[in-house]
Amino acid sequence: MKNNSDAETTFEHFTVSSGELNYLVALNGSESFKRNFKLLLEHFKTFENIYNATEDKLKGVPGLARQSVTALLKVKRQFKPGLGMERIQGKNVRLVTFWDRDYPEKLREALLPPPLLYVRGDVEYDFELSLGIVGTRRASRYGREQSYRFAKELARMGFTIISGGASGIDSEAHKGAIEAGGKTIAVFGSGIDITFPQSNENLFNRIAENGALISEFPPGSQPEPYRFPVRNRIIAGLSRGILVIQAPERSGALITSDYAMELGREIMAIPDRIDNPNAKGTNQLICDGASLILTIDDILGVFKLVMQKREKMVSLPPLDEISQRIVESIGWESKHIDEIAVESKIPISELSGLMLRLQMDGYVKEVSGKRYVRLAP
Repeated sequence: MKNNSDAETTFEHFTVSSGELNYLVALNGSESFKRNFKLLLEHFKTFENIYNATEDKLKGVPGLARQSVTALLKVKRQFKPGLGMERIQGKNVRLVTFWDRDYPEKLREALLPPPLLYVRGDVEYDFELSLGIVGTRRASRYGREQSYRFAKELARMGFTIISGGASGIDSEAHKGAIEAGGKTIAVFGSGIDITFPQSNENLFNRIAENGALISEFPPGSQPEPYRFPVRNRIIAGLSRGILVIQAPERSGALITSDYAMELGREIMAIPDRIDNPNAKGTNQLICDGASLILTIDDILGVFKLVMQKREKMVSLPPLDEISQRIVESIGWESKHIDEIAVESKIPISELSGLMLRLQMDGYVKEVSGKRYVRLAP
């Protein structure tokens, strides 16, 4: 990192050097640092200064809680500069900091974005065509089939599928994306060098070849229960929308959807049997306003996307007030242009040209004899 002694230097313009990276790696072992890294860096200017800060200096940071001061003082005893780097040597793992160009842009919007990511693979992807698929580890055959099917079809269309690499729904989503030749990203609840579950070792190797494995935790970090809810904010931050498939009332999948809602992401859910305890949370999400998903077209509708030539996904152009009135008057069953003219209160002479434009934009389709159906919201 450059020596940021210039008082006018802002947080966003910091640059991490190799020497400073070693201190960041050490500090990243502290959850208190990760929660407060922006505040600390603005105050101390370098990671080395943070690492070597005395108790009095830490207490002088405005807004830093006493518990965080105590936790940060333990850093030097627990974590040495470059901690754990030997564990990832020769494993094609690279470090991506918050300030690096290839840090996922939308992840910066997340609640408490991680200052450092361990990455194996290629983390670059199109956010507009990204979907997080999450659910229970104890998925039924139906749940696993739906996760695989939706991921495969969406990946074939160009979507990046993001999940947590766990058994059940997560694994099937990754498998579906890979089978389609698409891209998928797995966010670990352990160190990047820890294979959990062990049965997914081959799957993780394939994910690294078809996307990326990501962890914010230092190498060697075991998959302790508290780490999984923490990593879920990263899944939410990376994803334009979250699709929940089979989630109990209290589950990590619902935590992910909560994070996503805070970020203004789209929340979707596939319904399930009302007597399935592993789907109570999913069904409740729908009751609470999540978009009910039955088909791939439902997801495209939520994202306001349409299929065009060669199955390329494109965003629908915005509607003006008149066009919106026409689309709303059509509904989801075929309707004759005369009926549309009456309901939208637009003369036929004017409506014909507007209908042609709406067809070209992907909002409606003529099915027969001047009858039209609506394709998107």
